[in-house]
Amino acid sequence: MEVALSRKRKRDQLNDQKHQKPQQKQQKQQQKQQQHQQQHQQHRQQEQKEQQEQQEHSNDMKVPQRQTSPPNKRMRKKRKPKREFDWTKWNQRNVFLKVAYIGERYHGFTQQQDQ
Repeated sequence: MEVALSRKRKRDQLNDQKHQKPQQKQQKQQQKQQQHQQQHQQHRQQEQKEQQEQQEHSNDMKVPQRQTSPPNKRMRKKRKPKREFDWTKWNQRNVFLKVAYIGERYHGFTQQQDQ
C-alpha cells in the first residue's frame, strides 16, 4: 500500500509541476515585458533630459544682435595700403613653359597647325 501511495503522490506532484510550468513561464514573460517597458521609459526620459539640456545650452549660446549698425559695416575689414612690388629684392630667372590644351573632352577642340 505504501508503494502505491508514494507512486500516487509522485504522479500528483508531477501533474502539479506540469500545470505550474506554463504559469511560471507566463510570469517570467510578464516580468521581462515589465523590465523592458521600464528600460524603455528610462531611455525616453534620458533622451528628453538631453534634448532639454541641448535647448538650454543653445539658448545660452545665442548672442544678441546689435541694432545700431547693419551687418555690412561690421564685417568690413580695414584694407592695408597697397605697396608696389620691389623687383630688386628678388632674383630673376628665365623660365620656359610648354602648355598643351586638350579640349576634346570639353567640346572646345582647337589645334595649331604645324609650321
